[in-house]
Amino acid sequence: MLFLYNLQWNAFSLPELNNFLLFLQNEEQQQISLIKQNCQELKVHMIERMNRLSSVSNSGCGAFSQYEDSMLY
Repeated sequence: MLFLYNLQWNAFSLPELNNFLLFLQNEEQQQISLIKQNCQELKVHMIERMNRLSSVSNSGCGAFSQYEDSMLY
């Protein structure tokens, strides 16, 4: 995490500030991509678990306990 304390921004040249801005934008895009990837993986796991739960409940036995067991992984 980047902490900025009372920096004197006018002490930096415009090219330095532009490079810093590009760095921050790159970091932001990496974080957004990571969040999107994690959300997509979570969505896939949730759908898989829901499908397993649905197939177990359709067979008529022990759906809830199997769902709990699958949540441990």
